[in-house]
Amino acid sequence: MGNIKKSYTALDGDIMSVSADGTPCIIVSGEGDRLGTITHCNMSAVRIFGYQPHEMKGQRVEKLMPDLYGRNHKRMLENAI
Repeated sequence: MGNIKKSYTALDGDIMSVSADGTPCIIVSGEGDRLGTITHCNMSAVRIFGYQPHEMKGQRVEKLMPDLYGRNHKRMLENAI
């Protein structure tokens, strides 16, 4: 897990470096009580989902999913980690 945290810290200041080609990118926390919480997004994700960055950051990723998938996503994420 140390390598993941290290690479995440490197991206913290510049989310665009993750997807310079314009691919939508959302980074979601994998830590404890913030598991599944959106921490960063790029402008391509803003265009697709229709929320501004400040509206997405701090929200659960399930907010971006249809209810059919979002209902069980948190549990599945917890089981995966």
